[in-house]
Amino acid sequence: MEFSFEGIHPALHGVVSDSNVSVQVHHAEVFWDRIFDVDVKPKRVRRGYICEWCTERGPPRPFPKRSALLTHHLCETLLEWVNEKLAPAHWLVLRTIPGMTEAEITIEPPTAKHDPSREWVTHLISLRSPFHERSFDERLVT
Repeated sequence: MEFSFEGIHPALHGVVSDSNVSVQVHHAEVFWDRIFDVDVKPKRVRRGYICEWCTERGPPRPFPKRSALLTHHLCETLLEWVNEKLAPAHWLVLRTIPGMTEAEITIEPPTAKHDPSREWVTHLISLRSPFHERSFDERLVT
């Protein structure tokens, strides 16, 4: 299932599956990057459901129902990212070099610093309406 964010540039959209939620960037018919990505691996145990991938930080917290585990791991984590990262952001920055693309959301537009070893073609897009886009070639240090 896919979703979008009301009032946010349509290049950003979300994808939800039974074990993952991600926010991806597609622009000018190109997949640029995933700027948010979280997975869950539910496992039934005696006291409910746990995420098998959460055992690295100690015993995982059990949830009484599978849906509660999915809500916590996927939905609440996405909501936290939206509130902390997406809500304050004003710019979508797209960069490319041969064979690689990347995207990020930022509060301030990036400043260009010249670095002859890295050539980036950058698109700077306002996240909120009215959507403005500026494309330029810069050698950016990130």
